[in-house]
Amino acid sequence: MKKVFIVIGVLVAAFVAVIGGSWLGTTGARGQGEEVIAAIRDNNDAALGSMMSKELKEKVEPAKLLRMARGWGLGEAAKVTWQKWSIGTGGAELAGTVVRKDGKEQPLDMTLIKQEQEWKLLKISTEMADVVTDPLALSIPEPDALVAMVAQVTRDVGLGAREGSLKALHASMARVAQTSLTIQEVDAAFAQILEQRIDVSPATELQPVFDPAAIIDPDGRLVAEGHYPSRPAQVNFRYVFLRENDQWRLVSLNVQTAKVEEDARR
Repeated sequence: MKKVFIVIGVLVAAFVAVIGGSWLGTTGARGQGEEVIAAIRDNNDAALGSMMSKELKEKVEPAKLLRMARGWGLGEAAKVTWQKWSIGTGGAELAGTVVRKDGKEQPLDMTLIKQEQEWKLLKISTEMADVVTDPLALSIPEPDALVAMVAQVTRDVGLGAREGSLKALHASMARVAQTSLTIQEVDAAFAQILEQRIDVSPATELQPVFDPAAIIDPDGRLVAEGHYPSRPAQVNFRYVFLRENDQWRLVSLNVQTAKVEEDARR
């Protein structure tokens, strides 16, 4: 009987050790996850970079991830609460809620992996509290409003061509776009328009042709695509908007001019 008791005691001790080790492991991961949010809140790219995994750094620089995360609303974080956590072969999976300084809440998911005996950030995701992304809760603007939205973006591109920078356009974009993309990055994407001073704003005197019709896509984004039938070159556009703080705000755009071959009989 004594021998059996000793065996059982060893098994119980081993079980407690496994559970205890798992709990301690998740405690460290959860603490590191909170430090990640603290670095984002404090706008500290050096601290954030020190907690990023090698794999994540290969995809995005710490300064850019910081801008993106702050654009998601995590820069306003006041408190992080973890509701679920686990450790497996893929690392530590954390799921919780961020309470912002304005009282709004948004979900938070992280994956951390062990590198150099420390927990490092591999993935981070959230849903922005200020943005409506449920397609069923959104509707396409009235035709006049949609035309006005498209015209304003096109005029901002034209203004940028005249000034040599799309800084005014950048300032009008959704917060997530402003923080994810610098003015310099937007200017670089439209270098041809800026360098050649292609002012597309006069085209807004015409009625745009939407082809295909504007839609709310599965991600809750308003996509307006078409062209202005200007001559000798028409202005083709594709503008994507997010519903942010009860307004449609630009998140991405593509603007090009294309020469139109006139009918030879005319």
